[in-house]
Amino acid sequence: MFVIIAATDEELNGVLKRMTQVRRESLPGMHCFYGRINSRDLLLVQTGVGPKKAGAAANRILKEHAPQAVLSIGAAGAADPALHVGDIVIIKNILHHSGGCFAADSLRSGRVSEQLSAAALPVVRGDCFTVGTFIHTACQKQRIFETTGARVIDMESASLAKRFCPAGTAFLDIRIVSDTAREDAFNIEAYYACKKKMGMTAYFIQHPGEILRALRLKRNVRLVAGRIADIIERIVD
Repeated sequence: MFVIIAATDEELNGVLKRMTQVRRESLPGMHCFYGRINSRDLLLVQTGVGPKKAGAAANRILKEHAPQAVLSIGAAGAADPALHVGDIVIIKNILHHSGGCFAADSLRSGRVSEQLSAAALPVVRGDCFTVGTFIHTACQKQRIFETTGARVIDMESASLAKRFCPAGTAFLDIRIVSDTAREDAFNIEAYYACKKKMGMTAYFIQHPGEILRALRLKRNVRLVAGRIADIIERIVD
C-alpha cells in the first residue's frame, strides 16, 4: 500500500474528493483514510501540524503498516525568491534546523519529477529546511536561503525522514509553495495564541494588516490542495 502523509485536512481535501471507496479511521494523534485512485489502494494520513505530531504518526505507521514507500506532501514557505505560489518542489535533501540531513529517495523522486514535468506542472528540484516554529517574515526566509541554500521551509519533513529513512522505507518529499520568500506571510502562530486567549476578532482588531494576509493564505492553501490532488492522480496513474 502506498502511504501519503500531510499535516492538515485542508491539504488532503482535494485528494479525498477524487478517491473512491473511502474509509476513515481515527487513531491517537492522526486520521487515516483508506481508498483508491486509478484502481490503486492508498492510505492517506493526516498527522497534524509540527514535528512532534509528525514523528509520532511516523512511528505508528512504521509499526502498523511497515510501508515500502512513503510520500510526504504539503504546503511550504519559499526560501528561494525565484519560487512562486503553486510551484512544486521535489525535495532532494531535508535539512534540520538543529543539524542533520536526510536524503529523499533519488530514483523515485526523479521518476516523479519526470512524470509531473511531462504533465506541464511547474516542477523544480531542491532542498527543504525543517524548523520547529512557523517562519513568516521575509527577512527570516532570506536568512535561511542564504545560510542553507534550501529552497523551501516546512515543519514536518525532517521529523518524518528521521523515522522512515533509517527504517529502509523509500521516502519521497514534495512541497508546494504557499507563500513566497519576498513577502511576509500570515503569522499563524501569533493568531492562534491570541485566538486562544481573546478570540479571533481581537487578533484582527489589533493587527488589521493581517486580514489580507490571512485571506491570501487561505486562497493559496486551496491552490496547494488542488496541486496535491493533481500530483497524486498523476503519480498513481
